[in-house]
Amino acid sequence: MNVTVVVAEKVLEFKMYLATVTCYNEFSQLLLQAESIQKFFEPCTHVIIVNEDEPDVNFYYRWLSPYYKNHELLVVPSIVLKNKNAYDSRKIQKLLVNIASKIDDDCLLLHTNNFFIKPTKLSDFENTIGSGKLVDITQKYKLTNEYYANYFNVAPVGKSIAPKFPFVLHQKYMSMINVDWLSDVLFKDMTLPMNEFLFYTYLVDVQEINDFKHTKEISKTIKDSDINMLEFKLCQREDDVKVYSLDKKILHRLYPTGINFINDWLSNHVQLNNKVYPYIK
Repeated sequence: MNVTVVVAEKVLEFKMYLATVTCYNEFSQLLLQAESIQKFFEPCTHVIIVNEDEPDVNFYYRWLSPYYKNHELLVVPSIVLKNKNAYDSRKIQKLLVNIASKIDDDCLLLHTNNFFIKPTKLSDFENTIGSGKLVDITQKYKLTNEYYANYFNVAPVGKSIAPKFPFVLHQKYMSMINVDWLSDVLFKDMTLPMNEFLFYTYLVDVQEINDFKHTKEISKTIKDSDINMLEFKLCQREDDVKVYSLDKKILHRLYPTGINFINDWLSNHVQLNNKVYPYIK
């Protein structure tokens, strides 16, 4: 009897989850993000890391759970750091999402001010490294760049992965990190400005950086400089753009008419019910 043995090839499954590092004063923005995920993002896990001392996790579940009927919501406290200040702690927590979440997959990191405006899939980011864009290193981070290069015993990089969200964190690089090591590297010289995106650039395999290909622009930020053309920037049709963010500087400068215009646009054009609010420094 002839027997045919069929050996199936192993199919590598693409796995990724969403994560947002946030704090109490960004909660209204988080509601808008959650609603947009419910409406536009395919079912997946969304990890929310609350960067506060002893955060009220139940509060977040109580208010956010209604938006996660088709998604899995996981709210966790941030990792406790030995040395920190609020600003630098936020930067480090972005690089510790896999430890905080205890999920060993790639991560699509969102800023709290990100919200989706069109149907979006995780696979839209499958071939993206970081933000999908490289930028020149500014003079502000020249010494920081030299410090990271010296630590990793390599030549200083010429460009950095752009500080832009959404940002893909690959597990193969995140698995290199532990809390004490990261804190030691980033807090060792407090005279240097910390740059988590530049640091992540050093974690990425040098060949991937050398072969880096910019991906299509899928996100758009309404910046302070856009204040005089707010209507055009909001309503401009860009087929590839699926994620918006509103910079806090423009939310600080806008008058009530401008805030109301944004909220009317959210309601009438994007069909999102949550609102944005003025930001005070």
